[in-house]
Amino acid sequence: EEGAEPTAASLRTRGYVAALESCGIPLQAALCVGDVPWNRAGGQAAIESLISDGVQFDAIVGFNDALALGALTALHSAGMRVPEDVAVIGFDDIEESAYVVPALTTVDAGLPWVAERAVELLCARLEGSETGHAPAAEIAPWHLVVRDSA
Repeated sequence: EEGAEPTAASLRTRGYVAALESCGIPLQAALCVGDVPWNRAGGQAAIESLISDGVQFDAIVGFNDALALGALTALHSAGMRVPEDVAVIGFDDIEESAYVVPALTTVDAGLPWVAERAVELLCARLEGSETGHAPAAEIAPWHLVVRDSA
C-alpha cells in the first residue's frame, strides 16, 4: 500500500526480488507463496502446497527461521533430501536453527545491534538530545551463517 510503513514481509520481499534481479534471475510467481503465518505450520503448509501443485523447485528462502524449519519438515515428509534435492535458508538465526537436522543455514540479522541502537535512540529522545528528525535508515551488521541445509 502506497505510503504505508514498511513491514518485515515487504522489506524482505523487496530484498529477495532485488537479489534475484542482481543475479539476472527472473522472478517466478509460481514459486512465491502468498500470505502465510510466519511460523513452522505456515512454512510446512506452504511447501506442501507447492509439492501438491507439482511446482518444481530446488531452493527455499524462508523469510524467517520458523518458516524454514516448517519447510524442512514438509520436505522430509515428501522424501526430499536437504540440501541434495532442495537447499533451504532461513532468516534470524534463532537458536533452534543450529540444532535441527540438517542444521539450518540462515541470516543473522544483527538483532543485538538493532536492540542496542533502538535503546540509544530512545535514550537520546528522553534526554532531549535528539535532533527532532528520524535518523536516516541504518543497516544492521548482518551475516550469513552457513550450516548444512544449503
